[in-house]
Amino acid sequence: MRFALEEYDDRFIVTDLDTDNRDEVAEVHKCGDEDYDKDVIAGYARLIAAAPDLLEALKECLTDDNANCIVTNDVAYMIRRFKAINKIVSAAIAKATGE
Repeated sequence: MRFALEEYDDRFIVTDLDTDNRDEVAEVHKCGDEDYDKDVIAGYARLIAAAPDLLEALKECLTDDNANCIVTNDVAYMIRRFKAINKIVSAAIAKATGE
C-alpha cells in the first residue's frame, strides 16, 4: 500500500495512492509546536488502513468447534486451518507494515 502525506498548518492528511479516489486514510492533528516524524505518521496510517484486515485475521484464528480438531487428532484439518490462518495473517501484517 502506498501513501501520500500532505502537511498543512494544523494537521497531516494521509491518502491511499492505491485507490482510484485517493481515499483519505487518516487525519493527524498537530498539537503545539512539536516536531512530527512523517515516517511515524505514515506508519500509523498503515495500521489504521490495515485494522479491518487485522480484525478479520484474528476472527479467522477462532474456530467454531473450539479447536476440537486438536483433541480428535484431525491432522489434515489442522494443517489446512494453519495454512489458511498463516496466509490471512501474513497478508494483514504485510498491509500493516507496508511490505
